[in-house]
Amino acid sequence: MALILDSDADILDAYRTGQQDRAITAFVRKHQRFVYSVAFRQLSHVEDAQDAAQEVFLRASQKLGEFKGESTLQTWLYRITVNVCLNMRRKKRFLSFFAIGEGEGERDVKGADHSPSTHAEQSEFEAYFRSVLDTSPAETT
Repeated sequence: MALILDSDADILDAYRTGQQDRAITAFVRKHQRFVYSVAFRQLSHVEDAQDAAQEVFLRASQKLGEFKGESTLQTWLYRITVNVCLNMRRKKRFLSFFAIGEGEGERDVKGADHSPSTHAEQSEFEAYFRSVLDTSPAETT
């Protein structure tokens, strides 16, 4: 096995022979620019792209041993990245819909009940959905 893990085959071999930390480090170094650039193109926001890249590598490192080689690692990572970005956009859109006074989800309806009890119910409703989103199982790719 090569001392330097340059190729995807070397990375996969190292991972499968018990050198997971070394393989994952090489894997991230080799593909981090690619993953970040795909995430940035999808999300158009630096911090969101960084968060997405982190999530992509977390998911990929958990599943690297199951990689079947039916495609290249880069193709596999591309699909994971797109899925993570889609999930982030869905979650952001969903949360913005329930946000009170925070932009596109805000609705100003004449005659709407703005009593403290209604506000409390709305807050509980939002907290419930946020907790559901935060505890939902991660999608596998």
